[in-house]
Amino acid sequence: MKNYAFNLKNKSVILTGGAGFLAKYFAEGLLKCQAKLIITDINKNLLEKRSWELKKLKTGQIDYYPQDISQKAAVKKILHFALKKYQKIDILINNVAAKNQHVSLSDWDKTLAVDLTSVKNCLEIIGYHMLKNGGGNIINIGSIYGLVSPKFSLYPKNLKMGTPSVYAASKAALIHLTRYYACLWAKKNVRVNCLSPGGVFNHQPMEFVKNYNREVPLGRMAKPEEIVGPLLFLCSPYSSYMTGANLVVDGGWTAW
Repeated sequence: MKNYAFNLKNKSVILTGGAGFLAKYFAEGLLKCQAKLIITDINKNLLEKRSWELKKLKTGQIDYYPQDISQKAAVKKILHFALKKYQKIDILINNVAAKNQHVSLSDWDKTLAVDLTSVKNCLEIIGYHMLKNGGGNIINIGSIYGLVSPKFSLYPKNLKMGTPSVYAASKAALIHLTRYYACLWAKKNVRVNCLSPGGVFNHQPMEFVKNYNREVPLGRMAKPEEIVGPLLFLCSPYSSYMTGANLVVDGGWTAW
């Protein structure tokens, strides 16, 4: 993994969805910038494994704290843990995402609880701490499918549909939630931005990858590392005049 020029030394960061695919790359980038990082996820075993792997980098500081952040009480526990460790929270990265592939009513409710209610809980609890503490920086991880519809022809009948309607709905809502809190808290020195990646290569079926690549101006899916730089930019003072923005990193997909 590449080195980054951003300096986040002495910055305390909470990263939700810490056991997820992109979270591994986000965490590595943050630690290489010398951040003090706490990762949280509902999956305790994967989170613990991820934490021990990241400690091998021997840069920054890493702790893990498993919780179900769709519950407000759990978010309060995370905040208490983080404050006991670092006394303040500088950066919150809302990276949590559900993995439901179906659209039954119960799946719809579960996905919204993870993708949207969890973010709202973190905004109201950890964001409120930032307000009282004089400022902070919040980055919500969205998706281009919060901006545009999936192109359904990319998913032949023999490939499982990767983007159910509830995912698109929750990511669209996340972008507007970002704008709402950005405007609400702007004069309190709390910035809130969104990062919306396009398709990221994760060993998807080759048929899908070929179909997807044909639709991207740059002609390929993103490498996971290519989403990290934009995230670190939003974490850094270089983005100090940005709030309420949705930074799209999609190889030109939404520019057609």
